[in-house]
Amino acid sequence: MRAAKSTLRPYLASDRAAVRAICCRTAFRHRGAAALIDDEELFADYWTRYYTDFEPESILIATRENEHTGYLLGCVDSARFVRVMARHVVPSVIGRLTWRGVRGRYRNGRRTKAFFRWLMLRSWREAAPLDESRYPAHYHINLVAAGYQERLYTRLALSFLDRVERAGVTHVHGRTLDVRDTGVFSRLITAFLESNPGAEIYRAARDTSLGTDVLGTRRPLVNLAIGMSTATFRDVLTWGAARYGL
Repeated sequence: MRAAKSTLRPYLASDRAAVRAICCRTAFRHRGAAALIDDEELFADYWTRYYTDFEPESILIATRENEHTGYLLGCVDSARFVRVMARHVVPSVIGRLTWRGVRGRYRNGRRTKAFFRWLMLRSWREAAPLDESRYPAHYHINLVAAGYQERLYTRLALSFLDRVERAGVTHVHGRTLDVRDTGVFSRLITAFLESNPGAEIYRAARDTSLGTDVLGTRRPLVNLAIGMSTATFRDVLTWGAARYGL
């Protein structure tokens, strides 16, 4: 008997803990947040609090048999995202991080210090350039293993595009950590453009030291930024679902 597929629904306040847990569990290419920082509360605040507390209407939740299998954290206006992060999220995270560090809260001291040193001093320099006023909407998708093999990524992203277009937004962007030249998203976009040479897609990559200095991997990593119209992104998603089962 084939297992039921995950169903998609709007976010509820009761989903907040599960979203934060999945965020920490799937972080750093599924190494998990605990591999680098001994503070999942602050990690989850930094990566999810804007979406759950300030734009919950743009979140989609995937569940199967009452278990969370993934989520999409969406934003239709990245300029607002930047303002809220700067005023409400980042100062709180930095303040509590400093206080807890001074009091000896972190057992994984070397890795934690390396990560936050990178976050504060290098992350913004290593971000790939992208004009967010041109591509104002963005999203993050994370899936647990139970959500694989059912085209859940595509279903979540297409549902988010419906919301974006209802809001009158016509362009979207995404940022991800990828292996230089051979990463999943790099290969996906390259293959799509080869099959659709007239498609207009903005793509930029910038080398990041996160892999070598923090994660301890020898593979060269890049921060990848991709922007396109919602119409083109629909084409990418349906093409990728058919070819790769995403």
